[in-house]
Parts: sequence; C-alpha cells; structure tokens
Amino acid sequence: MRNLTEDRQAEAWQRFWDRRDPTPETPVNENLIEFYRRMRHATRTFQGIGPGWRSDMGRIYIRYGPPDQVESQPGSAS
Repeated sequence: MRNLTEDRQAEAWQRFWDRRDPTPETPVNENLIEFYRRMRHATRTFQGIGPGWRSDMGRIYIRYGPPDQVESQPGSAS
C-alpha cells in the first residue's frame, strides 16, 4: 500500500476492511471497530519509548486480542 497514491491507499484500505466485515449487510464493520478499540488500548497500556501500538506487546495485543489469563509477579529489589 505504501507505493500507492493517497487516493489509491484510501481505496485499498476500504477494500481491505470490506473483505473482513462479518456482516456486510449492516452499516457498521464490527472488525474495524474492534481493531480501533485494540489500537487505543495498546497505545494507552504499552506506552514506552514510542507509541504503545508499535511495541511488541502492543502489536501482539492488536493481532490476537486480550489474553485469556494474566499472571502478575510482584517486583523485587534483588
């Protein structure tokens, strides 16, 4: 998509999400909404040196969604 003009990029982006719409007969694309929700969560949660969505954890979260379980370990000084 990077090699396309801006107009062509917008068209390609629309076709990309249209193919992934689970209910094309409705006006809302549920997968696109979920993608943006995951992007927003990754940006807020995995913020580090750069934006959270660019981190490894952020990219995994965006691709696969929330984990089934979370294990938490208390930090220690040693």
